[in-house]
Amino acid sequence: MCSLFGLEDPFLEHPQAAPAEAAELASRMRHASRIEQGFLELTLSQAVAGLAECGVPAAEVRRLEQLFADSQANANGLVQRVEQRIGSVSLLGNVFKVDGRAEPARRGAPGLDEHRAELLDSGWWE
Repeated sequence: MCSLFGLEDPFLEHPQAAPAEAAELASRMRHASRIEQGFLELTLSQAVAGLAECGVPAAEVRRLEQLFADSQANANGLVQRVEQRIGSVSLLGNVFKVDGRAEPARRGAPGLDEHRAELLDSGWWE
């Protein structure tokens, strides 16, 4: 990652070593600030592409509304619509697939006390 910003990695030999003295800690903090400033100067796509070129796994973190609008997520069945008492809502679908298929959501979340009688009659707590 340091190479993305033209920096050497001063911690390459001992990345987990604690700073031996205050001067070393200050040096590490200056280095971290240079990296932080470097990221501030890049767009998201530049940062992700640059990190990939350096061999650092990176991807955009998306908000739910971005995920629900993504054509690839929809095509892969990761977005499903279910009916709730408040109307139709989007949910993140099942990401686990068996034989290439994911089990779809069969219904929305239950309402308050919707399954109370079933649970009380089942004796599951005994």
